[in-house]
Amino acid sequence: MPSTALRSLDFDADTTAVLREQYARAERVVNGFRIAVLGVLAIAAIAYAPYLSRDLNVANAVVVAPMLTWAILQHLLWLARAMHTPRLRVVNAILDVTAVSAIALSYGVFENPSLAVKSPILSAYFVILAARPFTGSPPLAILTGLTAIAQYVAVLIYLVGSGRLELHMNPELTAISAGTSVLDECAKVVFLAVSGAVATYATAWNRRTLQQAVGLRRDFEARFRAVFEHSAVGVALLDERGRIIEANDAMSRLVGGSNLQLIGRHVHDFAPSEHREAGAQLVESIVSGGEPSSSTELRFLRADGTEVWASVTASEARGTRDVRLIVLAEDVTERKALEARLLNQAFYDGLTGLANRSLFRDRVEHALARSVRERASVVVLFLDLDHFKNVNDTLGHASGDALLRIVAGRLLNATRGSDTVARLGGDEFAVLLENARTDAEATIVAERIVESLHAAIELGPGQAVRVSTSIGIARAAELDTVDELLRNADVAMYAAKSGTRGGFMFFDQSMHTALVDRVMLEADLRRAIDDRQLWVAYQPIVDLDTGRITGMEALVRWHHPLKGAIAPATFIPVAEETGMIVPIGSMVLVEACHQAAQWNANREDKLTLTVNLSGAQLQSESLLEEVSTALRTAGLDPDCLVLEITESVLVQNGMSMLERLKALKGLGVRLAVDDFGTGYSSLSYLQQFPVDILKIDRSFTSGLTRGPNQDALARTIIALGDLLTLRTIAEGVELAQQHERLRDLGCSHGQGYLFSKPLTAREMTGVLADEPVMLPLISQPPTLASSSVDAL
Repeated sequence: MPSTALRSLDFDADTTAVLREQYARAERVVNGFRIAVLGVLAIAAIAYAPYLSRDLNVANAVVVAPMLTWAILQHLLWLARAMHTPRLRVVNAILDVTAVSAIALSYGVFENPSLAVKSPILSAYFVILAARPFTGSPPLAILTGLTAIAQYVAVLIYLVGSGRLELHMNPELTAISAGTSVLDECAKVVFLAVSGAVATYATAWNRRTLQQAVGLRRDFEARFRAVFEHSAVGVALLDERGRIIEANDAMSRLVGGSNLQLIGRHVHDFAPSEHREAGAQLVESIVSGGEPSSSTELRFLRADGTEVWASVTASEARGTRDVRLIVLAEDVTERKALEARLLNQAFYDGLTGLANRSLFRDRVEHALARSVRERASVVVLFLDLDHFKNVNDTLGHASGDALLRIVAGRLLNATRGSDTVARLGGDEFAVLLENARTDAEATIVAERIVESLHAAIELGPGQAVRVSTSIGIARAAELDTVDELLRNADVAMYAAKSGTRGGFMFFDQSMHTALVDRVMLEADLRRAIDDRQLWVAYQPIVDLDTGRITGMEALVRWHHPLKGAIAPATFIPVAEETGMIVPIGSMVLVEACHQAAQWNANREDKLTLTVNLSGAQLQSESLLEEVSTALRTAGLDPDCLVLEITESVLVQNGMSMLERLKALKGLGVRLAVDDFGTGYSSLSYLQQFPVDILKIDRSFTSGLTRGPNQDALARTIIALGDLLTLRTIAEGVELAQQHERLRDLGCSHGQGYLFSKPLTAREMTGVLADEPVMLPLISQPPTLASSSVDAL
């Protein structure tokens, strides 16, 4: 194609160079055919020279020899160096047509004129015209066609006009005589015109098709370039060695370098050392032909130190010369961060950052599997903070959370780096010890944990608390499962908490037996509440001076249908731990109020009714309504009801109970502190709380007969009651000497087996009918079972 035509299509430099090379190659091919045809003509002219006239031989030589020479020269000088010019193409087209016309004219002048129009020479015109589409220039095709028509017509006119060629009107005459017909010649001219038109159309069609193809390619390249440059996904083009040829801005931003800095480098050069091998294998798998595409996730380290995660896909680039691979990289940093957060939430405690129950179980399971293969030991420690609930109740849940975080940090410092520390929930923690070969090693860890919690914990200005923990230790036996090992550690922890808190205990099988018994007891107790197996007993409270019954304490009792009587000391702790103490306490309150109202219905000196309140009941928001409803329903005077609270509950809850106790006092009831002297309550507590009665613990009462200095505590409590104008009631009066000593010290009231054991409502009704009571009512000494502590 001429360079002007190439410029008119506005091709880029690379496309223009390619097209020039293609058309130069086509021109060389066409010229090669020209040389071949001229060579054949030269050979034929030489072969037929004896049969031709001298003048025709001269004419053939004059025409063929220069044309052949010219074709060979341009093939060697210009076409071999792709120096073919538009003028040279025009010259070739005119010379080709003129040479054919010259040969036809020579035949008409020097030989048989009929051969000039009837010989195959005319076919050369059509061959010349058929070669025009290879020039890529429609104007040159038109020029060639018009030149061929004009010269042929000129030769025909000259031959007819000079009388050398006879022109017949009847085409049939040409078959039996020399010459040609008008119809034949007109047909030849038309064929030349049609051939020229076809050649011109073919040339124009080729050009238009090329224009469309180039246009489509430009559009495609423009779209590709737009996508390449403006894509949010990083794109890099790589050569056969995996080096970057070109990269878009998104890729540059992703790896943290400029486009120039990326060229010539590998994609994995921007990844940290631990990810470079994966990046190199990604590229190698494509280059080696193993697979057409491959994907992985790589972490890139930018120059500024920031890290970016990317999903990288490498694909084979087919149909390209320089590009071997296309790499797409999408920023997945946020997704990886979300995955990390979800993974952390799934396996780590959100408050303390320790492993959670799921992760702890998984690590215990793996440790047990390793222990089977390597004969290693596995030990689990279960920890439960003692009295943690008091922190939440008194200081708030925010302080409780802060305490748990500090405890978690101390546990990490107290354990070995290879140990797994987990928070199982609430205030429960666990530690996994691997390769603790002896109990002594586990004991060292447990002692360090206990010691780490001795120091006070600062939760805020003026908020320092001390916390202890009870630890259960279980060593995995052969074929132990995860659940069995964790259960054993939990059982040992429960045993440690049931004993002296702030210590640790190793699991033994007897603990599991005790746990099974406790579970069965809990189930039986729930059934007892539903089946009304619990009943209320009443123990008289006696005026120590007159011996008259002034009140009674309501105590809950349980008669199991199969096991018989179950001591309160056995089932009351279970009821308190499980929360069943609340419905039990409500039942005792309602039933005792109704019974006391019946006894007081026909009495002038009203009896008081003492009912125990547990710590769980005091925490209940419905307590006031329950007490008020029980009094109103039973018709009992509020002044006759005494609500008894243990000193330990008062000390643990402290000032948080003050408003609740004032509200109870507002109902008209009286309040008593049970087991006074055992909870280390201060004098300020008694001054602030609306207390009416102090009950001396039975341990102080029993000390009255042990020596001259053993009554100091009882004497102090009685004196304190007199000072604060509080009534004092001694519990556990079982001997006459105790009764006498209490009366001498100024204690006004007492209760115990010296006066009466707890009685049924019917028995108590009979006792009240026989008043005044003469002491002692019971002469035999109490048994151990009968002197058990009554909680309710």
